[in-house]
Amino acid sequence: MEVTIIPAKKFSSRLPNKNMLLINAQPMLYWTVIYALKGASKEAVFVSSDCQETCKFANYLGIRS
Repeated sequence: MEVTIIPAKKFSSRLPNKNMLLINAQPMLYWTVIYALKGASKEAVFVSSDCQETCKFANYLGIRS
């Protein structure tokens, strides 16, 4: 089984908390997860983050963090 890990750290030197910034009315992480799910099952996609908000959003989408 292939596993997809999405790294989503909170602090970026150029764009802080970029994973939760809205793009087309959804956080950027949403689009990354949707794209990852096109190639894998929910059980094979994980989000790795140091931000509680990002982890909660990933869990809301049904992805383990």
